[in-house]
Amino acid sequence: MSVEGSKNQNVIQVTKAWVGEQLKQKCITRDLTWGVPIPHDNFRDKVFYIWFDAPIGYVLITKYYTPDWEKWWKNPRDVELHVLVYGQR
Repeated sequence: MSVEGSKNQNVIQVTKAWVGEQLKQKCITRDLTWGVPIPHDNFRDKVFYIWFDAPIGYVLITKYYTPDWEKWWKNPRDVELHVLVYGQR
């Protein structure tokens, strides 16, 4: 969490509201004409919401900036990753 006043106050308040809550279902598709298409016949008119794929960027940017990136992301004592596999429940 950021120090009060150093980040956008709206972001701080939203983050505080989420801390401690359980994960909630979120819609990851949009009815747009641009974006990453959903590879399923029943959803040809929808695209993935752009921020759905953003978390992988956190791992990649860490790998880009340090050869020790695996110590951060592959540390089961301190890191718990959750992966959504398309088409599985």
